[in-house]
Amino acid sequence: MGQRAVRDGEEPLRRLHRADDLGGVLALSKPSKLYLQGTEVKEDFLTLRSSPPAVLAALRLYKLTAKEAPLNCENDAALRMLWSALVQLREKCQPYIVEFRYTWKLLNLMGIAPSLDLCAECGERLTDGGRFTQEGMRCRRCSQDRGEPVSAQELAELKGAVSLPHDKFILWSRETREKDCYIKNLKKLSPYFSNMR
Repeated sequence: MGQRAVRDGEEPLRRLHRADDLGGVLALSKPSKLYLQGTEVKEDFLTLRSSPPAVLAALRLYKLTAKEAPLNCENDAALRMLWSALVQLREKCQPYIVEFRYTWKLLNLMGIAPSLDLCAECGERLTDGGRFTQEGMRCRRCSQDRGEPVSAQELAELKGAVSLPHDKFILWSRETREKDCYIKNLKKLSPYFSNMR
């Protein structure tokens, strides 16, 4: 893509990535959105085409990022997370685990991710599982049977998905994982974005 002149009301942003990461990225900002002006792509994700679930997951991640990442969000970190998720999909990680991981990490970057370690009300460690509520994960005592139950085993799975470093996550996610655990808990994260509007 060729570069164009900056129009009134737009402010040029700094380069969002070093040239050895994703490629050079130049973006412009308007009060209501951030969009790319030009890019020089150095990664090839065409191999995702061999897996329709991976392609669909990648499209959902792009859409989520474009729709939900606020302008004051740290763009370098968001782009690195997106690149990392695409690499994970390319490396044949299960798409539903990558989507959960990416969504939680985007919420975390925005400062609104529910803790998977501590009760949102009393601050106690969630050792026996808990309940997902609109306010976050609560221990069984504080939840008073409100919210969706999350077992200790399920919570340990989710913590593994979001806390492992990139390379270890790729190896870990190739093991057999319970698909329903990630799909149902991914749905529980969606309202956190709408709470920001």
